[in-house]
Amino acid sequence: MVKKKEKSLQAGLTARPNLFRKAMDGCADPLVIYDRTGRAVYINSSFERVFGWTAKELIGQRINFVPQQSRHQTKHAIQRVLDGQVILGMETVRKTKAQGEIHVRLSANAFWDEKKEFDGMIVTLQDISDLIYSRQTAEQANHTKQNFLSNISHEIRTPMNGLMGILELLDNTRLDDEQQEYVAVLKKSAKTLMLVINDILDFSRIETGTVKCRNIDFDLRTLLDALPDDIYKKATQKGVAISFSVDSKVPSLLQGDPEKIRQILEHLLNNAIKFTPKGDVSLAISAIRETPTHVSLSIAVSDTGIGIEPDMLKTIFDSFSQADSSATRKYGGIGIGLSLSNRLVSLMGGTIDVSSTPGKGSVFTIVLTFAKQAPLEMNALHRPDNIKGKKVLLVDSDDAGRLILKESFSHWGCRVSEAISYHRALEKISPDAKAGASFDIILIDMHLSDGSGEMLAKNVRASRAVDVMIIMLSRQGKPGDVERLEKIGVQGYLPKPVDHGLLFECITTGMALTSAGVSKVLTRHFLKEHRKQQVHILLIGMQTATGKKVENILAKSGYWVESCEDIDQAMELFESGNYNMALVSDDLIYGRADESLAGVVAKMRKVRQDNDIGKIVILGLVQNEAPKDDHGMVDDYIVQPVTDGKLLSMVEQWMNRIRVAKKQVNQYSDVIRTGKRKGVFNFEAALERAMDDREFLEQVLGEYIKSLSRQLETMKTAIVEKNGDQLSLSANALKGSSANIGAEQISLTARELEKVSDIGDFDAASRVFHQLEKDSRVFNDHINHIDWSDI
Repeated sequence: MVKKKEKSLQAGLTARPNLFRKAMDGCADPLVIYDRTGRAVYINSSFERVFGWTAKELIGQRINFVPQQSRHQTKHAIQRVLDGQVILGMETVRKTKAQGEIHVRLSANAFWDEKKEFDGMIVTLQDISDLIYSRQTAEQANHTKQNFLSNISHEIRTPMNGLMGILELLDNTRLDDEQQEYVAVLKKSAKTLMLVINDILDFSRIETGTVKCRNIDFDLRTLLDALPDDIYKKATQKGVAISFSVDSKVPSLLQGDPEKIRQILEHLLNNAIKFTPKGDVSLAISAIRETPTHVSLSIAVSDTGIGIEPDMLKTIFDSFSQADSSATRKYGGIGIGLSLSNRLVSLMGGTIDVSSTPGKGSVFTIVLTFAKQAPLEMNALHRPDNIKGKKVLLVDSDDAGRLILKESFSHWGCRVSEAISYHRALEKISPDAKAGASFDIILIDMHLSDGSGEMLAKNVRASRAVDVMIIMLSRQGKPGDVERLEKIGVQGYLPKPVDHGLLFECITTGMALTSAGVSKVLTRHFLKEHRKQQVHILLIGMQTATGKKVENILAKSGYWVESCEDIDQAMELFESGNYNMALVSDDLIYGRADESLAGVVAKMRKVRQDNDIGKIVILGLVQNEAPKDDHGMVDDYIVQPVTDGKLLSMVEQWMNRIRVAKKQVNQYSDVIRTGKRKGVFNFEAALERAMDDREFLEQVLGEYIKSLSRQLETMKTAIVEKNGDQLSLSANALKGSSANIGAEQISLTARELEKVSDIGDFDAASRVFHQLEKDSRVFNDHINHIDWSDI
């Protein structure tokens, strides 16, 4: 029955050839049929209406209506049709008879003859100019909206920074219990608002396309160590356990954008803690695929929280939305963190996914691919032990900054010159300068009072000082600085205030790299992440599966590792003086007589001592508990089973001791002891500020001394908790109040504490704080012995 109907229809169409023409002329979209040579054999009335040509003008002709910008696209589409493909909905541009241009959505298909050879083509062109205009208008509106978000975020953030600073200062004044409670609530609210503002600003930057991904060296495990303490505090306050784990197969030294990775992890971890009333939150990183040059990582953040309903999973990454609107009221937030994380992951070419069971928790999984760092072979470099005799130029408009740097370089035996301005520095490095004015090292403040530090660095490179080492100093680094400075020829880029140990390391490492023909900008992150490579670890007698695991964990974490089979071979290697740490398996410890092994260990240490290389650290890998009587053979023990955390923690602990033992630089406490100091108490200045009222001054000093102990306690807590922001604000407040009261020595020390806290150097902060305590005791003693009746 069906076949009969089909035949009847076909017969009807054959009998009525005008039906085809009527059907095509009735089509609302322009239509054109080409023969095998590309000439038009038919156009419909809609084509005439939209493009302006008549059929009489075009039949038998090639239609020249493809503009220059669309020719390559059209040529490619024709080839696809000739290859037997169908073109559907290709957006392109075509010209009209009046030489205007319209946007069209093009579809095309070919005709084939009985021999299956190309016989022509039918093309339809839908006019979508209005749609394109609407899209462009919407995109422009969206761009305007994102610019508005960016601008308003900037405008709000500026006064918010001031508000948070004032709240910190207010918190350091004398407040009763009720007032302290109010200030604590204000600080918490201000901090939450600032996080929201920062998220909106980041989101708007991504939307407007102003955020780009960097590709720099970073250490994955160091990045995890640097995650904010606030994450742990939030989890602890809620009673939620938090744990991090990195599989031993994951390499540490990668290339990518560490700042964006840190931002993503912060969002995911904070989100997991927020929606987990009890239980635990974990971060697990594992390797999916690895080649000699790249590695793909799975980064999973899991929680045992409230979970997400299945129908809500598809909207979880949408902007300004949460899976459940009631969550916003109960848990807070504006629903931008996950969307921002999604955008950042996409920028880095990765994927993010989520799986969840309501009431049991969620797992957010990110997959990212990173290039592995090319081995720098830093252990083969010979870093100089000192820089004695080097000629140094300090270019900085800040007198105090230059004074501190000058003290350090003088301590290191360098010959130091100074320049307070861009133009004075140019005079000193000019080829016309007096003989002997060439420099080995130039330190430049990026923001000089009369010019750009970067421009000065360019001029240095353009002069005859091609071999000079240039180190740029800046109070606030920005993304892209390193790449830009590398093009100029800068070898070091460090934050201000300067950590003098880091500066010494930067100079000596830079010299070693230059000698080896390696060009690289040394940043604090680079130096920190590669410092571990300066520790040479020898594995002795670890041929078992556990030994191979130890070797793999250390190598993947970025340590320089070599393995040998026995003590005799170890002795030969130690005589080379290339190792400062050894891990010895208990097979060797107990495979020989204790005295014999103790003698070998003693000989190994003597070799290191005779060569003045430093302390040798020997760690024992044992099956059970550490033996109590080992005749001092080893420094410490690692009890099996070996875990990543246990092994790396032990090695890092002893690595830091080696570094401290080998440091040959003074710290801030040295500068404080040797630098120029003002008096304990400037009575004249204090009395002037008290409007010559001695009685009032005595009262103010009494209040100052009472608050001093409380401020010191706050700083001490901040150092223990490694809260750099709190420490910096407290030191800043003490610096100002001490200067006003005439306690100039305390003010100077507080100023140094503020500097080291700004860069997060808590080791230096601890040393400066001890000096601050001493200064406070001296000041108190001085004030207590003043006889106010004689004044």
